[in-house]
Amino acid sequence: MRIVYDHQCENDHLIIGEGRQAEVNTIHRYCHKTDGDQEQKLEDRFKILKSHGRYMTLQWVTDMKYEDDGWKLEYEFVNENEECGFHTRGMSGQIHTPKFGETDYENDLECVWDIQVPLGYHVNLKFREFDVETSEHCAKIRLFSQDQLLISQEHSTRANSPNGDYYFLFQDEEKETPLCGIEHPKDFESESNRVRLNFTTDSKTTARGFRIDWEAECGAIFRLNHGVISSPFYPDGYPNKKKTCTYLIAPADQSAVIAIKFSDTDISDMRGSYGRQPCEQDYLQIIETSTDRVVYTICGGEPMPQDPMVFKGPIGLKFVTDKSYAWSSEEAGEARKRNRGFQLAYSINKCGDNIELREGTNLITSISSPAFPLPYAKDLDCVWNITTESDRILNIKFEVLNMEAFTDCTADFVELFDSSDIIPNKTLGKFCGNMRQIPRYRIASSGPNLLIHMKTDFNVNAGGFKLIVTSTLGEKAGCGGKLIATDQWQTFTSPQDEDGNYPAALMCGWHISGPVNSQLRIRINSLDTEPLEYPPGIRPKPECIDTLSIYDGQESFSPVLAGDLCTSDTPYPKMLQTSHRHAFITFETDRDGSAKGFNISYSTVTSDCGGWVQATSEPKSLLYKGISKEENKEIDKERTHQRCRYMIQGTKTEPIIVNFKKFNIPSKAGDCSDSYLEVCYFKHLNFIPHFLIFVFRSVTLVPFKNVIILHVPENPIKEKSHTIVDLMLRMRMFPNTNSIQVTLFSSF
Repeated sequence: MRIVYDHQCENDHLIIGEGRQAEVNTIHRYCHKTDGDQEQKLEDRFKILKSHGRYMTLQWVTDMKYEDDGWKLEYEFVNENEECGFHTRGMSGQIHTPKFGETDYENDLECVWDIQVPLGYHVNLKFREFDVETSEHCAKIRLFSQDQLLISQEHSTRANSPNGDYYFLFQDEEKETPLCGIEHPKDFESESNRVRLNFTTDSKTTARGFRIDWEAECGAIFRLNHGVISSPFYPDGYPNKKKTCTYLIAPADQSAVIAIKFSDTDISDMRGSYGRQPCEQDYLQIIETSTDRVVYTICGGEPMPQDPMVFKGPIGLKFVTDKSYAWSSEEAGEARKRNRGFQLAYSINKCGDNIELREGTNLITSISSPAFPLPYAKDLDCVWNITTESDRILNIKFEVLNMEAFTDCTADFVELFDSSDIIPNKTLGKFCGNMRQIPRYRIASSGPNLLIHMKTDFNVNAGGFKLIVTSTLGEKAGCGGKLIATDQWQTFTSPQDEDGNYPAALMCGWHISGPVNSQLRIRINSLDTEPLEYPPGIRPKPECIDTLSIYDGQESFSPVLAGDLCTSDTPYPKMLQTSHRHAFITFETDRDGSAKGFNISYSTVTSDCGGWVQATSEPKSLLYKGISKEENKEIDKERTHQRCRYMIQGTKTEPIIVNFKKFNIPSKAGDCSDSYLEVCYFKHLNFIPHFLIFVFRSVTLVPFKNVIILHVPENPIKEKSHTIVDLMLRMRMFPNTNSIQVTLFSSF
């Protein structure tokens, strides 16, 4: 078999069915390959089929898009009296060992009964008689060298997750504990609508055998992490009868969060029970089983809910129908309503977990509020405990935070602990609100343990959170640290393994500091990172997999000196210079691939521009004049850029107004990437939000309620021959301020 595969088997496919109509009593639908991988592979349990009657129909369908080798099968007729197993589709029946009641079953049998019932039903097996050779091992291990009956469920679900960010496809055979002996087994109720019974015997002792009645019952108990729930016979119309069908989504963990999303509702609006509450017509209810509270009702004729729903703990669905004397049709001798019914997808989401990040398995994990990105459920108390090797630490990076904002985060919050328990003095931060509340500095544990605690109340809920936790080497292993610069060159490198390559999943950060009124020179001597493969002529952005970044300040939110550096055709060494005495260098790698890494040297240099300027109530002028490429060569042949940082400070009670009188900062690239002016407002040097003033544009910037006003004139100088940066500004104080910072970056 080699048929072009698609998830729904709707394009090219082969249907094999019981009787004369394959689509009516389908045994199996094929669009697989005998030599395929994963879900495309034709599993052994579907290679052999046996009909229950004397007819089997094959229907072969192809579209006009694809082609492949096709399929080939063999068939034979067997004597009805010698039947041992069969495939059937129906609502009830009986199975038994060959010649049950006449003689014992034979040796060396392998009988398979494959029972399917319509969507919206499950299979109920009722054991009437049971006598199979007794074995002390059959209930402990699955051995096919002895007599035993093995019951399994065929799970086949596929749909868009109600969480909205992925498509789930689950095709699996769930096997129960094998049965043998003379003890009467308990009746078995399946979760799925397809059950397989595999009876095997050895060449030794035999026994009487067994007789089992089976029937289809609407409703089911769902325990899988994902699934699809349908009304009876969906989408061909549910039965026209007075009936109540109950479906229960029952996770093993009672604190789990369940998300559901309807894909279709078409319930009859014919009134059959006048005066009945909540609906006189057919209806569907969603019930919180812990409180037996009805949380949602859909009466016949009402539209389906468009948005997903999220619940804490088990939930039930109650589908109530009446018999109507109109708007019905006959299908296979049974009256059906002309309404499709309903169908929904569900997911069960853990509220907390124990996670280990180990080398050789996985060093990165994603943690999110249950059912993310859907709004989180109320009254949650979730704990994630994450551990890694003793020589590693755990780095935390928030990607999303959207929780109820409340004073001191006492309502809904997520809190991080630098420990394996909730210890108040070990907290790394308690967060609520939005991403603005997340500190811009790096968050990391001091050791191999991290605990994440999420708690919500009964009131307002929001979108939740998502963060990435990476197990990385710590400072002791050479991944990050604090370095003191002097006027002598010093060198450091990326961490290395036994082969001289950097390890996977690194998130290293080095702080370099020099004396007051100094600047730093940073020289990249070499850089070798994992190469990114891409087709010829296509250069993706960013093109780096593992990256080196250098910042002109104490953290990664400082201005970028050089970002996303990786192996390139540009020769090394490369020289960079900060605008003041601090620099922050990061090196981040993914979980795969490696290379030699980097070698960086650093030292201090006396500042040739920038510094602190005191603003007063009287206007002062600040003049900056850049140097030409030729002048730079005379000063420092290695330097490719010049950075200057002026810190303009007023009193604690008066703001500053800055008025540009002259502005000429040419950008060769035209996008301010090579030369620019950046202006920031700050209350202290450890927290600096940035506002970029674009060159050759008239810009008025009014941040923080008129604390700073910047004005660029309408007609700045645009002479093409003028390549030297030229800037003049006047400044004075207004009431109620702190400081501003002006950073100039120019290339030669």
